Amino acid sequence: MLIFDTESAAGPSMSNRPAPSGSWVALLSGLELSTSQPISSETELHLQLLIEHILAESGGQTDQELSSQISRVIIVGNSMLVGEDHLKSVCLTV
Repeated sequence: MLIFDTESAAGPSMSNRPAPSGSWVALLSGLELSTSQPISSETELHLQLLIEHILAESGGQTDQELSSQISRVIIVGNSMLVGEDHLKSVCLTV
């Protein structure tokens, strides 16, 4: 059995401030960013567009109004592709 990484149920500490009423939480998954290969210009463009959208800097007026209500961003599954060399340095063989 290989253990790649562990995280306690509590997770990292978060701000104690409650999210503003009517705010949104953006959940991002499937980014598939690699630790072993440089980011391609196409991926870099996609990430820049994503950032601009989350910051309400792009899109039409309705898009900007909705995006401006995002108060938290959580990056979830399939977002990091870890290279084999990195896995060898962090894996524990049980």
